[in-house]
Amino acid sequence: MQDYPAAHSMDTDWFAVDVEGNLGFFSSSEGGAVPHNAHGMYLEEFISELPTDERGILHLAIDGKVVADEADLDGLWESIHFGRTIHDVLLVLASEDVIEELMPYVKWRFSGVEVVVFVQECADNKVQRLIESGKILRGKPWFEPFSNAGVLGLFPYYCNCQFAIPYEQLDRPIAPLKFDSLSSEFQQKIAPVRFDSLRFSEAKEIQPIEHIRCNTWGGTQWWLDTQGQEHETHPDYNSY
Repeated sequence: MQDYPAAHSMDTDWFAVDVEGNLGFFSSSEGGAVPHNAHGMYLEEFISELPTDERGILHLAIDGKVVADEADLDGLWESIHFGRTIHDVLLVLASEDVIEELMPYVKWRFSGVEVVVFVQECADNKVQRLIESGKILRGKPWFEPFSNAGVLGLFPYYCNCQFAIPYEQLDRPIAPLKFDSLSSEFQQKIAPVRFDSLRFSEAKEIQPIEHIRCNTWGGTQWWLDTQGQEHETHPDYNSY
């Protein structure tokens, strides 16, 4: 295994826009390069900025049936009966009306005829009652929904290293969220980082240093480009 220069942790989440108006979510982990003008924002904060209905439910464009299939939601897990409070559960409901009986715990409603919802911190007895009455058809724990950026329509990239190597694409959204669909105030937080020569739909790896001035940790400007070449200094962006 190749030996790379030492670095220190930066651990920053940030967002960018590509030439097609798609949104990328980048998690730098310890060593990933971060654009100097990026607005650091955790995925939870991003979600809180998205518009909800009058009940506080976020409606997502991705089809609920697809989400259920990818989560292997083919039955009713016994574990959702355990404990006094149920945390982070993906449920398939018998009808739209059941949502009202689960409020205010329903956080996301996926699109489609099948009523698939994400529920947080719901009392166990409420869920048990709805199961017994046939109003909850299927369900399972869904422990890390906020890390699943693809469900939200984002192209997620992660730098799984303590050094400034390229970010790797982890998933592809079925229904990409577009920059233009965000509020103007929210757009201002994301707009500073634009990759006008990249399409997230095609870019399996991205090294932001190749495109924009970046910060790196460790007292070194060492980085690895997407062609596997090592560099000891960052580019002279003034010459671009």
